[in-house]
Amino acid sequence: MDPTPINLAEAIIEPFRDPHFSGLEGWQIEPGAKHGLRVFQNWCWVSFEWTRRPIKGPALRMSRRFEVDCTGYDRLLVSVMAPEGSIFRLAATTNLGEIAFEVPPAPTLKKEYAIDLNGAARIHTITLEIEATTDGVATGWFNWIGLQDSQL
Repeated sequence: MDPTPINLAEAIIEPFRDPHFSGLEGWQIEPGAKHGLRVFQNWCWVSFEWTRRPIKGPALRMSRRFEVDCTGYDRLLVSVMAPEGSIFRLAATTNLGEIAFEVPPAPTLKKEYAIDLNGAARIHTITLEIEATTDGVATGWFNWIGLQDSQL
């Protein structure tokens, strides 16, 4: 897979925002029927929702093999609107090992997170995970995943 440049410093590797180019079908989504998990392509993002907090584990975990060359980029970017108070995690397996990222409880707004690639030249897999911290219905979405050269 080759990144798609969108400007001098950034490129997209997962365009969830565009139904025609989204790679949602390539993601392995862990079963979540017991807590009402649904993940689906919307007109400008990939939506997710659950009807109740799972008894254990994350409400959403999805992984995809990318095999993307990230030479020339030093950060992995993800744009996500996680449910308020939830915990968002990202793990990427690279040619140099695993990179793990976790954020504090999510605010009530869409966020773009930048994760340092620590010199990696290739991303093998990416796993996205959201842990519910409250009971009841929750919803959110992913806009895209990209790469950034923070020096430009």
